[in-house]
Amino acid sequence: MSDNPFTYIHHSGDLVSLVPSGKLFGEKLRKYFQNQITNSAHYASVFQKLGLDSTHPPMEILGEIPPTTKEVYRETLQLESLSRLNESSFVTDYSSGSTADSVLRMCALPDDLAEQSVTESAFAAVGMGPGDHFICMEIGAIDIYDFYFRAARNLGVDHTSFLHLTQDYEKSCAPLFSLRPTILLTVPSILIRAWPVISNYWMGEDCPIRTVIHMGEPMHDSFRREVECQWNCQVRSFYGTTETGGIGVDCEYKTGIHFDPRFILPTLESAKPISKYEYEGEVLFTTLHIRTQSVIKYRVGDRVRLDTKICPCGNTNPRLTFLERTHEAFMIAGDKFTHAMILEGLQESAPDLPLANLVIEDLDPKLGDALLRVQLPDSYQKMEAKFLYTLEKDIFELDALHRYGLVKFQLEFLPIDKIPGRKMTKVRDNRLHMRQDSRLTQPD
Repeated sequence: MSDNPFTYIHHSGDLVSLVPSGKLFGEKLRKYFQNQITNSAHYASVFQKLGLDSTHPPMEILGEIPPTTKEVYRETLQLESLSRLNESSFVTDYSSGSTADSVLRMCALPDDLAEQSVTESAFAAVGMGPGDHFICMEIGAIDIYDFYFRAARNLGVDHTSFLHLTQDYEKSCAPLFSLRPTILLTVPSILIRAWPVISNYWMGEDCPIRTVIHMGEPMHDSFRREVECQWNCQVRSFYGTTETGGIGVDCEYKTGIHFDPRFILPTLESAKPISKYEYEGEVLFTTLHIRTQSVIKYRVGDRVRLDTKICPCGNTNPRLTFLERTHEAFMIAGDKFTHAMILEGLQESAPDLPLANLVIEDLDPKLGDALLRVQLPDSYQKMEAKFLYTLEKDIFELDALHRYGLVKFQLEFLPIDKIPGRKMTKVRDNRLHMRQDSRLTQPD
């Protein structure tokens, strides 16, 4: 498309990168690679082993550099950054460890301001500005919300508040009613647990909340629609990771997350074309706006769709749609299943089912290959027979494994606030042989 400001660059194999069109970006990328060679012993070594330097064509370099893993981030880049900062001032961001072992990112002031600029653009896209009361609702991680408040204040927001939740949701959520936020930011698993209490605070046009922003996890469409209908508001997703910082916010038309590849450059592994404008694959991010602990083709563990079609909202930036986390896929007897496959199967019987945690464990060989424990809110216990029938009969290939005795099912109904956790890990594979094999088969 001649007026498309972005282009897909095909590297060797099934690797595809989305970059801004024109020579100007190529020069920016070349300078970025030179900076990495100068400041990172790790990346300097990678370039040297490949026989590359910053004089090579930057798109060729991008294709040749191997993915950066979480192990390299934790054990190498983190120490490099700490050494380089020396006695300089910096802030830290420690991940929750919800998707892998925790990581620590160090940000010098230029990095912090660069990420704040991306965050301000995301907040501006949801209409945040003067007259708003912006409330962040969480059980911890208070320091990250001070960062969000700075971004909000730069947009002219009048009031910012932090609502600290405890296990007693009825008591700890009570201030929300009198504070009357116009924009609420939280994590989906926390909102789900608080929802039985706070959903009745307002209904329809009486609700002061114009936008709910969620981060840290995807939110299922059925729960999003329930919130939007009950509160007559928009629910928007703010996507990012500890290592990359914020990336973007989803479009009001739900066509994906708008992001700027001048700052966050995506590369897809195992890229499959969906149309001339769209590709799907596992995403690797290059953080062009970060200097202290920057990464080239960092594996975050997400499968996404990239789309450069003109968006009905008018934003000219490309879009990223989250499909699934790679670690939310699991194998039983050689067949691959995903968390979404199980949850959506159960939602055939209970469309409003908000969550399901999966725990996979070893069984005695005489009983079967695996035990799949499904943790569900206790308010759905009356559906136990239907849920078991779905698992045993209605999910393609899982039914055959059950019939052959290779998998058994166990349903656990728990109070919703007892189902683990903040930014919950939806699939926990506790099988001994899977833990041993994961070093070889799963991205770190």
